[in-house]
Amino acid sequence: MPRIPGNVSVTLTPLKIRLSDLGVEADASAILESANTDANNTPTWRFREGNVVVKRTSTGQYVEANDSNGDRNTQAYVLSIEDVDSDWASSTITVKVNGFQITAVALASTDDTAAEVAAALNADTDFAAHCNAEVSGSKVNIETLHGGADMHIEVTSDLATAFGTTLNKGYGTDADYRVTLQAVDLKDESDTAIAGHVRTARIGHFDESNLINLTAEARVVLSRRGSIFD
Repeated sequence: MPRIPGNVSVTLTPLKIRLSDLGVEADASAILESANTDANNTPTWRFREGNVVVKRTSTGQYVEANDSNGDRNTQAYVLSIEDVDSDWASSTITVKVNGFQITAVALASTDDTAAEVAAALNADTDFAAHCNAEVSGSKVNIETLHGGADMHIEVTSDLATAFGTTLNKGYGTDADYRVTLQAVDLKDESDTAIAGHVRTARIGHFDESNLINLTAEARVVLSRRGSIFD
């Protein structure tokens, strides 16, 4: 049933989100997708302050942090610059993660396809503890197991043409997580879902008990920016 327009008195009790002014200068506006719902609120289309949201690059708008359509932290990766061929056989691939060498894998004389190189890397226990190798066409893609802006990978080989010296480094990225600082209605008076403009915090000293949809990854990203949770 559509909502009846007119003067309606609604009493809202704002949630205490911030415990100090930490990060206020980094606040920024965001647009919430119209399909967002605040599942534990009544009505669910009233999106409360304290909701943790994440950017959805495909739309440029923000969704709940636990929405599977939202962006996620990405792994650091390096893709070989040439196809795997017979030149790769018996070469050694060295992998560093965050500046530390984790392994040097010696390929067998028969490892001359992308699938064989990827299998050889993944069979190395030290490599598998930090990274994963997969086939990408006739090339090999090597990525860290964990994503985030704190991840860095460097891959070298004694076959100089395999990974080169300039494209052999990769960096992870953080998804853009934020905390909403005001309530916003995501329906208009005709009961039609609408996007909502809202002020958000990128950094803060937060009252964690009043945050909604705070995922583990969101907490890590917000902490990495300098946020504090009490």
